[in-house]
Amino acid sequence: MLALVAEFYAGAGKTFGLGKADADREEVRRYVAQIERTIARYGGESDAALVEYLLGDGRRALSATVMPEASIFDFNQRSRGDKLYSIHPTEAR
Repeated sequence: MLALVAEFYAGAGKTFGLGKADADREEVRRYVAQIERTIARYGGESDAALVEYLLGDGRRALSATVMPEASIFDFNQRSRGDKLYSIHPTEAR
């Protein structure tokens, strides 16, 4: 859900104050739809389950994911070579 909200914020070009009127704009909906078409897998699992998936063959199936930094740290401590890197929006400084 947080990733979807972030998509709408990005599509509207806002960092705060997103409203229904923003989400209803056609260009925002088109932006979100383009991102959603690239999604190969929806989660629903816990962060720990996602780390387990990525430690298996899942790391080859995903190019990006949304997860807490603690889960990135967990993966990187347990991985035998592959590493995850966090990307923060400029607004998060």
